[in-house]
Amino acid sequence: MRSRFLSPQAAQVAGCSYRQLDSWVRAGLVVPRVAASGSGSRREFDFPGLVRASLLAELVAFGVPPGAARVDELLQRGEVSFGHGRLVVDVREFRKVVRSRVAELEGSWSG
Repeated sequence: MRSRFLSPQAAQVAGCSYRQLDSWVRAGLVVPRVAASGSGSRREFDFPGLVRASLLAELVAFGVPPGAARVDELLQRGEVSFGHGRLVVDVREFRKVVRSRVAELEGSWSG
């Protein structure tokens, strides 16, 4: 598996649009391994960044506002409370899912 992923690849793995990923980066919710340094430059994400973006995309798909997602807590503890409920994530299993998505999509990426 490759160790660097450009923004379009990261968005594809996470299941979100390029614009959505860009918005999360600008908001500090997802941090690229290599930040864009100006017009025409490229962001690069590592695998932990893909996991974070993928988890955020899943939470947003379930109606959790991006700013309230508490992704750090979920990745560290595997659970988080929201209002009257609790969300539990098997982080190891989620990483396996993201790794599978990468393997599935890698053949379609050039370079």
